[in-house]
Amino acid sequence: MKRFFFLLPTLLIGITLFAQPQLSLTQFSSGFYEPTEITNAGDSRLFIVQQNGYIYIVDSLGNVNSTPFLYKSVNTNGNEQGLLGLAFDPNYSSNGYFYINYTASNSDTKVSRFQVSSANPDIADPNSEVVLLTVDQPYSNHNGGCLKFGPDGYLYIGLGDGGWAGDPGNRSQDPTELLGKMLRIDVSTVPYTIPVDNPFIADPNTLDEIWAIGLRNPWKYSFDRATGDLWIADVGQDDWEEIDFQPANSVGGENYGWRCYEGDHPYNTSGCSSIGNYTFPVYEYVNSNSMGCSVTGGFVYRGAKYSNMYGYYLFADYCSGKIWATLNNNGNFTTSVLGNFTPYEYTTFGEDQYGELYIAERTTGIIRKVQENNPTPTAVILGPDSLVVCDQPFTTINAVFHPDNDYQWYLNGSIITGADNSSLEVTQTGDYTVEVTTTINDMVFVNISDQVVVGFGTTPQVEIINLPDTICQFDVIDLSTFGSGNPAGGVWFGDGVTSSPGSNSLFDPEDTGLTFPDYCTVTYSYTDSDGCVGTGQHDFYVEMCSGIEDYYIQNFNIYPNPSFKKVTIEASLPNLKDPNAVIIDALGNVIQKIEANFKIGENNINVDISNLSEGVYIIALSSNNYSKFKKLIVYGD
Repeated sequence: MKRFFFLLPTLLIGITLFAQPQLSLTQFSSGFYEPTEITNAGDSRLFIVQQNGYIYIVDSLGNVNSTPFLYKSVNTNGNEQGLLGLAFDPNYSSNGYFYINYTASNSDTKVSRFQVSSANPDIADPNSEVVLLTVDQPYSNHNGGCLKFGPDGYLYIGLGDGGWAGDPGNRSQDPTELLGKMLRIDVSTVPYTIPVDNPFIADPNTLDEIWAIGLRNPWKYSFDRATGDLWIADVGQDDWEEIDFQPANSVGGENYGWRCYEGDHPYNTSGCSSIGNYTFPVYEYVNSNSMGCSVTGGFVYRGAKYSNMYGYYLFADYCSGKIWATLNNNGNFTTSVLGNFTPYEYTTFGEDQYGELYIAERTTGIIRKVQENNPTPTAVILGPDSLVVCDQPFTTINAVFHPDNDYQWYLNGSIITGADNSSLEVTQTGDYTVEVTTTINDMVFVNISDQVVVGFGTTPQVEIINLPDTICQFDVIDLSTFGSGNPAGGVWFGDGVTSSPGSNSLFDPEDTGLTFPDYCTVTYSYTDSDGCVGTGQHDFYVEMCSGIEDYYIQNFNIYPNPSFKKVTIEASLPNLKDPNAVIIDALGNVIQKIEANFKIGENNINVDISNLSEGVYIIALSSNNYSKFKKLIVYGD
């Protein structure tokens, strides 16, 4: 990304390239009592959660509504108990639902749904509570409490290990306990349901709600609003504070190690599995007077005001006042301290609707903006660097947006007249960039994005020819030679299809896992020079039989199978037209031509296979360009 800024009135021009952020914290709002959460409902308001059960609304200027949005009676007898989490439903604008995590009078954790008042958007209906989940807490500490909706629309609930010290009940590693876990539930209906792709849903020994295990006290986690990656700050025992990372493509089921490990250091490995079964932190810092005592998780900055912060995950320590930044560069994580701020007990970060960050101080009750000392605006076009649009006359590309910024789009380096919004409707192929400008105290800051290449094309028409409609369950079909996909050069895939570069695409019904007779589907995919993808499908009806009667080949079989040194080919040839047989290895290479005098009628041909190494092969029998395939397993001495 190229970055420029101009300072008026002198018009001094400077350039920075991927500079490390230089943070400052500026007071935004104050007067809060032990704030535990900052979040937004998709508009200009911020919602500040207090540990004593109050939720207040702050406007975009930092002014606090005198009437609380909600008061919920909670148990605050323990230092870590109280009102701990708030999340707004992805459809809040239409259904008015929001969710809180709090400690009840009996010290249980409760996750409840509330609804905003129908008469006043700044006040919740206190009588609308529906309790979704109750979890018994054996001790008063390590309650977790964070709530977040993931990009998948499901509610994620972070629970600590139940407290005391050292997880005396080993609850974090116990799959029959919700404590010490990350949970994932579907709250689109009440009672909640379990997403069908939760990782342990088919495991009778693990609770279905569990998404990940092995957490001690996940004090704040967040999803990267650009990538969907999940970042978890897990508070350590006595020695190590850790940052855990779950990529957006994860299917869940990670074990983050506690109490077997604190960070990536052994803590209590009694009864633990091998080290390879754990997911260790991407960063850890020692628990000490200089570094801190308790990690507070934050967010990946995706705002539009500070380009130097863009893409960094920011987190803090509750005791030392340190703030760190971690950058994920294709799985390589680099972390550095950005500042040593006054240790006001930082309890939580928060995002506004535009992705700008805030941080709460428990001691002072102040909410501060997280800012960067060089306010060069973010110039990033969301999405891939190269985009192909197929069968559509236009597409829309978007830059990271903030209302304080001005935007100008370029095509192949030339200004697009009238294209001065954060979104651009694209109707022609070319290289697009956006220039972003902001003015602060008469100083103008300008940033220009990297190029995004946009192309247009038409989805290619694909057809599949010469494949039979009916086959036997023991037959192996070479999709790329027996039949064909048109245009040539595509890829076959589907259950039962094996393919590798330079090899044939073999379809083996027995590899589908189905019980026959049944239908199987293979797909042919072709990508043209514009990047547009066309697909075609073919359905096989797989019969329970030993072979397909055909005009050229009948009753093709090999025995014994598995075999050693010698095998017999049995085949019936009603017509004799250019018959031949070969042995093919797993890469699709013909490694042996079978010399035989085929005849019309029954054939029993003995084949010497003593030169074959132990493994899996294919014997292909052909006549009149029609082939049948049989899998051969060769075993060693």
